[in-house]
Amino acid sequence: MKNFLRMSSLPLFMLLTSVSFSMNASADDKGHCTGKVTHCDQIPDGKCTNQTGCFPKAGEAKCIGIPLACGLILTPDHCGKQSGCTWSP
Repeated sequence: MKNFLRMSSLPLFMLLTSVSFSMNASADDKGHCTGKVTHCDQIPDGKCTNQTGCFPKAGEAKCIGIPLACGLILTPDHCGKQSGCTWSP
């Protein structure tokens, strides 16, 4: 049971960490991040860690997690790296 709780809380921890990172980022640039973020299970295996909130599933060629929503991203650089998101001036 302890392992289940540890594993089931990992995606939530990663999401909260991602939100915290984005909220602390500088919002110097005018504009906002929009779009429909690509779900983790649709990210190719080799690019899983490029999507904030996603991570590779241990022992499998599968990407899991909860991707950070485009609207929570505050910088153009981070927005451009999140699959499905685009920066609008």
